[in-house]
Amino acid sequence: MDREVVDDIYQLTVFNKVIGEGSGFVWKLGNTYRVNQKRFICSKIMRDDNSFYFTGVACWAIYLKCPNTDEEFRHMDYENAAVEIKRNAPKHLI
Repeated sequence: MDREVVDDIYQLTVFNKVIGEGSGFVWKLGNTYRVNQKRFICSKIMRDDNSFYFTGVACWAIYLKCPNTDEEFRHMDYENAAVEIKRNAPKHLI
């Protein structure tokens, strides 16, 4: 069985319910987001293959980085959500 490896994602749009129904939130590499009144930079958007192969749930993970310390952490997971991904990130963002 062939499967496509989903990497090099630079934007993830999470839809409210189904594709085409209007976006709920957009995550984009390099953009700044506020969490508990602190600013963080979106550093990675990945598909969690472990979640898919072990539980059968499609999961997308959002990683944020602190601009002061460069500490990176997994901030958000979207499981079985209707999403749109944009790939092939511009080189200056990687």
